[in-house]
Amino acid sequence: MTLRIPLLPGELWWGGAVLDGTAMPFGRTAFARDLAVSADAYLSQIRPAGRAPARRMFRAPQYNTWIDMPYTPTQESVLGYARRILDLGMPPGVLMIDDSWSPAYGTWVFDRARFPDPPGMIATLREAGFAVMLRWGSGIRTTRCGPAGGSAASRSPSGSGTNPRPGATTGCGR
Repeated sequence: MTLRIPLLPGELWWGGAVLDGTAMPFGRTAFARDLAVSADAYLSQIRPAGRAPARRMFRAPQYNTWIDMPYTPTQESVLGYARRILDLGMPPGVLMIDDSWSPAYGTWVFDRARFPDPPGMIATLREAGFAVMLRWGSGIRTTRCGPAGGSAASRSPSGSGTNPRPGATTGCGR
């Protein structure tokens, strides 16, 4: 089965397949993805943990800070995002703090300049009913390493430019 989505003139859109990141935004050229083949390829790389993810991952809304603050989350902005969700009458759910909560890819510690009290922030979010997830990158590279913005792998998600994170590192050799 093939689904064709006609685009309006000048319309661009984003998809959810990780390997398609460099082709986004879609709409500039024709694009196709066979999701059945992709799923088989991805699933062959996954090692099951022997248990299902938390039920809440499937039954509660999932909110992601990337929508409001790509590359720029702060403790204040994350808490404000959660407050706005609740103020709009939406239920709490899983809140994922996306890219740039750490000082560099592969470090897995909060950037204390932007997140001065991570345990306090997480406690506040949990008290409001949210489960909290962090987006993380391993720092493992599949292309030649270089300074941030120097290789295709360190470009912005659109693939159109360099990573806009000030002082970002690629995680190479770490």
